[in-house]
Amino acid sequence: GPNTGGMGIYTPVPIISDSVIQDSLEEIMVKTVQAMTIEQNPFTGFLYGGLMVTDNGPKVIEFNARFGDPEAEVILPKLDSDILEVILSLLDGNPINLSWNNDYFLGVVMASKDYPNKCETGFEIHNLEELSDMVYHMGTKYKNDSIITNGGRVLLVIGRGKSLEQAKQDAYANVQKIKCENLIYRNDIGHKSLKGLT
Repeated sequence: GPNTGGMGIYTPVPIISDSVIQDSLEEIMVKTVQAMTIEQNPFTGFLYGGLMVTDNGPKVIEFNARFGDPEAEVILPKLDSDILEVILSLLDGNPINLSWNNDYFLGVVMASKDYPNKCETGFEIHNLEELSDMVYHMGTKYKNDSIITNGGRVLLVIGRGKSLEQAKQDAYANVQKIKCENLIYRNDIGHKSLKGLT
C-alpha cells in the first residue's frame, strides 16, 4: 500500500524481547559507530536506526542522523534526564548517564483525509487546549488566531500510563477531544502488543 510514514507509535514494546533489543544494540548500532570511527568518520549525536525484526534477527531499514519521527515523540517523555544537558555533554565529549521512567507512552497520528496523497489543508482544529497530555504539531499552521491543518500528518497525540492499555486509553481519549472535519487516524495503535499480552 501507500507509504504513509508512521501513523502511531508506542514504547516500550512488550512483544520485542530483551535479547532482540540487546542484539540490535550490539550487532547493529554499536558496530556501525565503531566502523565509522575506524573509517575516520566518528559520529557524535543521535543515530536513529530504523530496524525490522525478521526470522533471521533484526535488520536495518534505514539510518538517520537525527531523531526518528514519530518515534522520538514517545521516547523523549520517558527520559527523565535533561535533554539539553545530554546534548551539551555529547558536544563537549563528556560521558553521559541517562535516567528513564517506567511509564508507557502511546502516540496516535491524526492525518489529513487524503494522506499520503495530495491533501486539502486549511481546516481549523478545535479543543487542543483540552488535552490532558502532550500533542506534537507535525503539519499545522497558526492563522487568524486559529490552528489549521497544513500538511499530511498533522498531529501526534500522546497518551501516558502505567501499562500499555492505560496509555492507549489515554491517547484515544485525547484524540476524541479534538474536533476537525478533515482529520483521520488509525484505531489499532498498540493492538499487536496488547493482543500478544492476552
